[in-house]
Amino acid sequence: MEPKAILTSKLSRLKKTPLWRIESLLIVLAFILSIVSGLLRKGYENQKISYYKDLNKTESIVVWAEDMNRDTLVGKQHLTVKNFLAVNVTPNMIQGSQYERILNRRLLLDVKKGDPFLLTSMADSGKDAIAMKIPLGKRFYTMTINDKMLSQGWVRPNDHVDIVTTMSLPVRGETTFSLLQNVTLVTVGKSTSWSTAKGQTGSEIGFFVTPDEFELLSFAEKKGNFSLSLRNPEDLSTSLETDGLGSDGVDLGKFLDSKIIRSASGGGNFKVTIKDQIDLKASSIQKKENEK
Repeated sequence: MEPKAILTSKLSRLKKTPLWRIESLLIVLAFILSIVSGLLRKGYENQKISYYKDLNKTESIVVWAEDMNRDTLVGKQHLTVKNFLAVNVTPNMIQGSQYERILNRRLLLDVKKGDPFLLTSMADSGKDAIAMKIPLGKRFYTMTINDKMLSQGWVRPNDHVDIVTTMSLPVRGETTFSLLQNVTLVTVGKSTSWSTAKGQTGSEIGFFVTPDEFELLSFAEKKGNFSLSLRNPEDLSTSLETDGLGSDGVDLGKFLDSKIIRSASGGGNFKVTIKDQIDLKASSIQKKENEK
């Protein structure tokens, strides 16, 4: 059949189709499109309303009630609350309901009335600052030890340990011995003795030592390898007659105090501590072997 004949046939059939059917179909399509358009418009309007609500939402934030100077302890009378737009609130600010957590903390800088309270402007509270936990005459020492007990989480704060080292001594060469005994751990990883003392995996430990022990550990940490020996906290015995590297009744503190020499350059005094301690330990080991 020729194309012209086909077109003529289709036009003939279309003329026979009632016009109301085509109009009804168009009406239905228009109705459906209007519903879809309305739903889309409603969703857009709701989204826009929600956006502006969030934009104008406010939060109650702690601010300074007066001008304050640095090193001042913060009291309740120094604080008040003020509404800030939520979009302008940062994690460095404190909500009004949490103001008690910042009382009795010391200011690190001067602040002005009406300024928001910032966590970075405050020192740690006395109960949290580790410096306040250090006993008088002691130092806080941290060291990293690759030890199986630490990696498995078997050691926790308040445990008692011996710190064992392997290093080269003048007399014996490479020797393993207890550098410090019956040490109470203050920190293990991020866990501390004054927080929840759960098992903490990690390779860093912290404990209190004397200034002489601090020097000894600083030196030995560069020269030797370390491991831990976990002990019963009720076991107070030590294999050495004195703490540290002293032995044979020698008071290590007095021994170090007697080892003062004159500095040729400045004429001042300084202590020969580390080498004397290692030599003293080496001599003690050799003496005990000779007595056997």
